[in-house]
Amino acid sequence: MSALQGFLRRLAIKAGVGSPAPRNAHPTSTTGEGTVVSPGSQLSNSSLGASCLVGPRVQITRSKIGDHVRLESDIVVGDTAIDSQVTLQSGVQIWGGRIGSYSYVGRRSLLGPVQFGRFCSIGPNVVAACGDHPAQWISTAPVFFSPGAQCGTTFCNHAAYDELRPTSLGHDIWIGAGAVIRNGLTIGDGAIVGAQAVVVDHVPAYAIVAGVPARVIRYRFPTEYVDRLREVAWWEFPPDLLRAEAGRWRTQDVAGFLAWAEAVRRDLDTQP
Repeated sequence: MSALQGFLRRLAIKAGVGSPAPRNAHPTSTTGEGTVVSPGSQLSNSSLGASCLVGPRVQITRSKIGDHVRLESDIVVGDTAIDSQVTLQSGVQIWGGRIGSYSYVGRRSLLGPVQFGRFCSIGPNVVAACGDHPAQWISTAPVFFSPGAQCGTTFCNHAAYDELRPTSLGHDIWIGAGAVIRNGLTIGDGAIVGAQAVVVDHVPAYAIVAGVPARVIRYRFPTEYVDRLREVAWWEFPPDLLRAEAGRWRTQDVAGFLAWAEAVRRDLDTQP
């Protein structure tokens, strides 16, 4: 048991929450075996899988969370699906999104409708898909195009502009600290976004982008390797294989890795 796990369990027991969480603590939600929900956290119309750790002052609404998910503290999750083996660090807010397995989101990141693949590394203070404005219109103020009353009132009774277009991130993506990503973009598998970058256009697979606005600096691998990596889709390999063969990912020998991974893919594809 990690230090954080032990701390959360002691908090829960001291407050009478216990482990697992009592079934009537959050009557509109369900928690799996061994899940700990710390005092001061709120669950509403949500489901949590087994062995999750929910820190203090976490709000979860209309969301589905898998097994072995860790939510540190001061987190807001709404209308979001989180797969197993994911960590949200303190201060994260996400609504309308999805996070794939073996991913983490760094402290104080603010995420709108973002769809993450697996094995994604999101640094601290990242802002993604949190709302767009019509730069081509006379005014960019949402009081003219959104019924959301962002300033406390609105002159518009319907959504006249698609301000929250979803953003899609592929698998095995690394987003550096403080990056800003606009709504409606696609960031391809294996891409890297530099710290403090402002991403205003789609990012190709395995590209490294940086700057304001973000531009492609280079590609991680030659095109023929990029195509084969995406085709082999190693992020879909079963967890037992990933664990047993983890050393194969710690290499610069892309050709050697691909020769092995393509053989694995052929074997997996022929299994019933």
